[in-house]
Amino acid sequence: MSGPERKAQRGYSMAEMIVVLAIVAIVTSLGASSLHGLSEDYQEREVAIQVEDYLYEARSLARSLLCDVTVSFDNGTLVIVGGSFETRVYPLQDIESVAFDTEAGNLVFNPTGGTNEANPTTVTVTTRRAQVYLLTVFPAIGTIRRGEG
Repeated sequence: MSGPERKAQRGYSMAEMIVVLAIVAIVTSLGASSLHGLSEDYQEREVAIQVEDYLYEARSLARSLLCDVTVSFDNGTLVIVGGSFETRVYPLQDIESVAFDTEAGNLVFNPTGGTNEANPTTVTVTTRRAQVYLLTVFPAIGTIRRGEG
């Protein structure tokens, strides 16, 4: 062989490695930002489900204590009042409002577990990011169905 012997190059150059790392960083940052939005949506949905759980709690109290139990929302707080138990107060941090489409603006469960309304009651839960969740409470036995507005 004439001339200096050359070894075959193996591996990648520094420039190639920097380009690959830059691409990985860009793709990772795009994925992270979309995951952040999903996380916030999930948290808001969980808070709406929590309101549904509180409604079921009020319904159960009415049935077990055989008395009317009233659910209302005031200044970021869900309030359950009735019978011989202490008023239950639940702060809802990510909720902008909870509206009951009843004449009184609250929801009353009776001792049978139903409501005192003639028609299904729609409970509108609005989050701080303006996401709307609808809970429909059926009067006969207080069944609750969840939907999105």
